[in-house]
Amino acid sequence: MNKQLFNTTTENNLELLFQQYHIYLDSIEKNSDRRNSAVKLYITINAWLLSFLGVIVQSSKLNIITAILPVLIVWISISVIFYYLIKSYKQLNTGKFELIHKIEEKLPLNLYAYEWVVLGEGKDKNKYFPFSHIEQWLPIVLGLVYSVLLLWILIYQIIISCICK
Repeated sequence: MNKQLFNTTTENNLELLFQQYHIYLDSIEKNSDRRNSAVKLYITINAWLLSFLGVIVQSSKLNIITAILPVLIVWISISVIFYYLIKSYKQLNTGKFELIHKIEEKLPLNLYAYEWVVLGEGKDKNKYFPFSHIEQWLPIVLGLVYSVLLLWILIYQIIISCICK
């Protein structure tokens, strides 16, 4: 792709450039709002599945293992999907901020670029620990917990079936 960021009409028109910059900042904010909504949805789904699991275990006439197994598979699947969703939002924000930094080169102040430098560009954890790094651990940890629980249930089922023979 051989596209240029600046058109000849915007490159020398500071007012128009600033208006487009402002619109683009709004799109970044909306992207962050969608990302926050996705995190809330993931947490809500996990809480709902936990409640659903409790109801199933208490009221099911099925073997507990048979009742829990599908819920664990759904939990693991949702954790994998959420991991990639967060990764995608992180990549999108990285691209958006690269564009912001390019636009700021034409503006009087490079606020976001300078802020990133002040924060150690995400490399100095004492200055700034990127939220997306923390956020990506949530589905990993929960996915591992669900996977271990699933493995434990399968092993338990094998042991029980061997003992009963």
